[in-house]
Amino acid sequence: MDLPFLINVSWIAPWGFLIDAALRFIIAIGTLIVYLDKTRYDLLAKEQYYRLLAENASDVIYRFKFVPKMHFEYISPSVKKLTGHSPHSFYNSIRLIFSLTTPNDRPILRMFARKFFYEPDHTLILRIRRSDTSMIWVEQTSVPIVNEEGSCIGFEGIVRDITTRKNLEQDISRLDSLNTVGQMAASVAHEIRNPMTTIRGYLQFFANKREFSTYTNQFGLMIDELDRTNLIIKEYLTLSKHRTIDLKLNNLNVIIESLYPLVKADSNADNKDIHMHLSDISLIYLDEKEIRQLILNIVRNGLEATSSDGIVIIRTFQQSDEIVLSIQDNGSGIPQHILDNLGKPFVTTKETGTGLGLATCYRIASRHQAVIKVESTPSGTTFNICFKIP
Repeated sequence: MDLPFLINVSWIAPWGFLIDAALRFIIAIGTLIVYLDKTRYDLLAKEQYYRLLAENASDVIYRFKFVPKMHFEYISPSVKKLTGHSPHSFYNSIRLIFSLTTPNDRPILRMFARKFFYEPDHTLILRIRRSDTSMIWVEQTSVPIVNEEGSCIGFEGIVRDITTRKNLEQDISRLDSLNTVGQMAASVAHEIRNPMTTIRGYLQFFANKREFSTYTNQFGLMIDELDRTNLIIKEYLTLSKHRTIDLKLNNLNVIIESLYPLVKADSNADNKDIHMHLSDISLIYLDEKEIRQLILNIVRNGLEATSSDGIVIIRTFQQSDEIVLSIQDNGSGIPQHILDNLGKPFVTTKETGTGLGLATCYRIASRHQAVIKVESTPSGTTFNICFKIP
């Protein structure tokens, strides 16, 4: 730029080169500063973006270090929703995760901790107790963190709530068990009932003989046992039938009211009581015969679970897009090992029960696209059958 004006001034040439060099240096420094500032801005933007993803993900993302001591370097806020405990609780105590793990699954967690160095790419499935004492299933996948020397100094992982998936697996297992029982029933039930009919007939014949009059009670007992066996086989056949249900718009309250005299008489015979609290509800598609069977099975189970002067409460109410039939008893509750397998054939708390009544109820609910939810405490059990409103 100064060349046209200073071309004839000989002594200015060296200074011109210096000025030129200084300007180039200043421009280079300015360009570098702008580049570095833009790079820093981009890194901050990406860090904010990734932090936003981590902190708003439904899965828990964490980073655990072994050095200089074992500690959580980072754990996403979603752990609060998953476990009920804040990230700071895990920062303050790494033992918290062991205390949350159910006692039956703690050996699995210890084995994972020992084998991690040899099998880092390992999926871990555990049951944990949330702060509100409810139990959930979680699945963890993790990858090791390796330093420059190739040593493992920690791991990063993702923890996901898989309770819904586990419940679905249990439902599939329950349906598979029902189908197996149905196939067994269809193949052998008739073959068993035919000789039983013959035996029952001869027992009645001999019971009427004068020379066997002293054994009348024994014959009656044998006939009663045969009738009970026949009832079990009948329940088998109920499970085996792939019947087409006759769905019609019905009022659930009307069905319950028609059953009330029957269950009321049943309860009075054992010095127990039944209360009804029916709310105004919408019409839903039901097969009346099957719903009657479902209600009778669960109500009678409730009556048998209560002691003398026990009470069973039948409620109906509407919430959002569902009609809920609630049957509550004040018995001693259902043990956890039974509750986990409720609805499977042969699972029962009764000494003389077959374990097929509730299996039939779950099958009926499945055919009506309904869901059975069970809440049990030492002070009673509640069955909530949730029907979708069309």
